[in-house]
Amino acid sequence: MMLANPTGYNLTLPLSTNTVGRWDNTDPVGDNITNIIYVLDHNKYYSKVNRTLLSIFANAKITSDLTYKLQVSADNSITGGLQYWNPIHGDGRSRNGYLYNDNTEYLRWNWQNILNYKHTFGENHNVGATAVAEYQKQRYQNFWGSGSDIISDFFNKNLVTNSYVTKDSGGSVTENGIISYLGRFTYNYKEKYFIQGSIRRDGISKLSADTRWTNFPGVSAGWTVSKEDFMQGISNTLSDFKLRASYSKVGNTEIGNYPYMDLTTGSPYATANGIGYFQFGNPQLQWESSEKIDFGADFGLFNNRLTIGFDYYRNNIDKLILAVPVSPSLGVPFNTTNKNIGKLYNQGLEFAVAYKAINNQNFKWDVSSNLTLSKNVVTDVFNGQDIIGGSSTDTNIAPNIIIREGESMNSLYGFRYWGVNKANGNPVYYKADGSLVQGNIPTSTYYVYDPSNPAALTTPATLSVATDKVILGNTLPTYYGSVSSSMKYKNLDFGFMFRFSGGNKIFNSTRRELMNQNFNNNGTEILGRWQSVDNPGDGWTPRLWASSNTFTNLSGNASSRFVEKGDFISLDNISLGYTLPRILLDKIQVENFRIYVQAQNIWLISDYKGINPEMETSGVDINGTPRSKVISMGINVSL
Repeated sequence: MMLANPTGYNLTLPLSTNTVGRWDNTDPVGDNITNIIYVLDHNKYYSKVNRTLLSIFANAKITSDLTYKLQVSADNSITGGLQYWNPIHGDGRSRNGYLYNDNTEYLRWNWQNILNYKHTFGENHNVGATAVAEYQKQRYQNFWGSGSDIISDFFNKNLVTNSYVTKDSGGSVTENGIISYLGRFTYNYKEKYFIQGSIRRDGISKLSADTRWTNFPGVSAGWTVSKEDFMQGISNTLSDFKLRASYSKVGNTEIGNYPYMDLTTGSPYATANGIGYFQFGNPQLQWESSEKIDFGADFGLFNNRLTIGFDYYRNNIDKLILAVPVSPSLGVPFNTTNKNIGKLYNQGLEFAVAYKAINNQNFKWDVSSNLTLSKNVVTDVFNGQDIIGGSSTDTNIAPNIIIREGESMNSLYGFRYWGVNKANGNPVYYKADGSLVQGNIPTSTYYVYDPSNPAALTTPATLSVATDKVILGNTLPTYYGSVSSSMKYKNLDFGFMFRFSGGNKIFNSTRRELMNQNFNNNGTEILGRWQSVDNPGDGWTPRLWASSNTFTNLSGNASSRFVEKGDFISLDNISLGYTLPRILLDKIQVENFRIYVQAQNIWLISDYKGINPEMETSGVDINGTPRSKVISMGINVSL
């Protein structure tokens, strides 16, 4: 007879063992797995965000041709969070309960001064000039406190003085700013020939005083061919035709806060406070820069009822700031230092089509679509040396990606999987030279795999992290775009947008974790495992062997066994609205009154075996957060 657990949950007794109960199973659970139902019912996670957005502007007309605009904006968000782990069971058991409070404040402000000049000479010569001075700054400040060994689970809503024994606290402050000056000149003749030139000078606090300022030029030209006299005979068919080209150089501001500085961090020793080296500085770091060229054409057909756009672009990115490996003997933190060492390019084609399918007094229907075809290639890294870990410092992601010359940025990196040896259920892998090895699960050793004699375990072999890992796929999409539709019948409107993306690969690390060998929760894929010579399963899932997860699933490295296509189609947005008729608007004295309901991210079409292919980070899906499905209702009123 089984005694009821005093907690009302299936927990192992005594409770100090902190594992889910055996119930009527013959063996206990592996890996000290807790009862997740108890954890979900008793642990707490809470956060609250207060956000203030402010924007003010003023316009002044100095002369008939010269105007000035002042615009100031600010964004201030304050976030408070609570985490509580119950002391009875789960994560808080080993510490007799745990509480964590944090408070984060983020402030960003922007100040713009804009002078605009426009004038027409001789009726046909139109010139314009713009001067901009812009100042931006952002500050991030965080403070947190934690306590464990809580005297009672009554204190589960906030840190309360003297309600816990072990105390800790911490925080951080980061800030950075950028100053920009821009000058732009435009000219067109008869709205037919266009030319524009600009120069931008930016200074950013993320780089040293000697390198933080640089100039970014740009130039563009356009020709409205459809306004030429020789085009007038076909203007009813080809109503608009433009050719354009542009060149620009821009800088990347997302390079971290202080990549150029020597940094230290708090490093207490016993009861004494101290500091330790954290980052080896490089004051010669420069801006990451991109040189972009674009050639395009726009077509309007049948009085612009059908419009088509086409672009070819190439973006050469230089001076990428990457963590360069250095010898461990130098004593540099993390054995890396930041340098401008990388070059890569993106190039591709962009297409856009819009069509006014129906356009009459009562019913309007517009459809549009766009498509981008993109290619990304790393062209130079320091001494041609692979950067294993790519641009990521996340230990769950870094071992699975690489930056290598001739490949796409942050390509997947791991072992190529062949399948299951049907003679014994062992996993089989390709070595770098194309030969096959099988991992003998009972002994965690490798042997040569001979397809003509699959049961043989006679010739020892290796599967080397240093020499047998290969590129498993690119993590950046090679195509993406959208299709949208907008309909309006009298006062009723309906619209939707589908978004699509693909050509990339994702390492589904979450799926790998659901194939563990430790009597934990598994995904249904485990049902396809090899069980015998007569029941070989799906040919992809090896046999079960308790506590062999690290070897059987190569839990420390990526493998093509869990690499999947990232292609998807998503219904990103769908909306239905009704606008009050003019006669009612006049009575209530408002300009516009619309009631609507809309939904976001409500339908996904994909062969991806995870929850959502957009949960990946640098091509690795490891317990990510899917995009939220949101249904909302609202009212738009204009006075």
